[in-house]
Amino acid sequence: MFLDLITSSDGDIPLLMRAGDGNEADKAVFGKILTEFKKQIVFDSIMVCDSALYSQENLKLIEHLKWISRVPMTIKKAQELVQSVNTLEMKEIEEIEEIEEIEGIEEIDTETKTKKKTYTKI
Repeated sequence: MFLDLITSSDGDIPLLMRAGDGNEADKAVFGKILTEFKKQIVFDSIMVCDSALYSQENLKLIEHLKWISRVPMTIKKAQELVQSVNTLEMKEIEEIEEIEEIEGIEEIDTETKTKKKTYTKI
C-alpha cells in the first residue's frame, strides 16, 4: 500500500489523498487520478507530475487539463532531441546573458478573485 498525494504549490497543502494498491502501476492510475481530481476543483491549475504520467492512454485522459511532465528517456524522439543539443552553444549563451531586475506589481482580479502579478523590466 502507498499514498497518492496532490498538494498545492504554495505551501504543500494536501488537496487530495488516496490510498493506493501497492501492486498498481503509476502509469495505470495517474491519468485517472488527475481527471477525477480536476472534477472536484473549481480553480485554474497546472498539474506537475513525474514521467510515469507520460503514456499514450494518460495523454488521452488528460488532454483537457494543463500539465507539465518530464518525457521519459525510453522514448526514441526524446533521446534524439537530447542528443541533438549543442552543449557548447548553451554555455556561450549562458556567458553572454545579462541579469535584469524585474519589479512586480500585484493586483487582484475582481472577476476571479485571484491575485495577478504584472512585471516590468527596470
